[in-house]
Amino acid sequence: MENRNPYHEDFPLLANNPVIYLDSAATAQKPGCVLRAERDFYEQCYANPMRGFYELSMEATKWLEEAREEVRRFINAPSADEIIFT
Repeated sequence: MENRNPYHEDFPLLANNPVIYLDSAATAQKPGCVLRAERDFYEQCYANPMRGFYELSMEATKWLEEAREEVRRFINAPSADEIIFT
């Protein structure tokens, strides 16, 4: 009897690969939705946010601020200004 973890389906590397990944401290696997969002960003508006007044930079800034607000809501932080990506 196979004992499959339903969460494996969310992670492309793990979905069809019978491994147990224990190296998350160094490199965490990303779920498919994150990989798709990153690909969309790279394909649509890959530029330095908050650095310029050209269209791509302003679009990247918009994406960054939207992500910051989404994280703020998810962790119930009082302000998006407290969310810092490194």
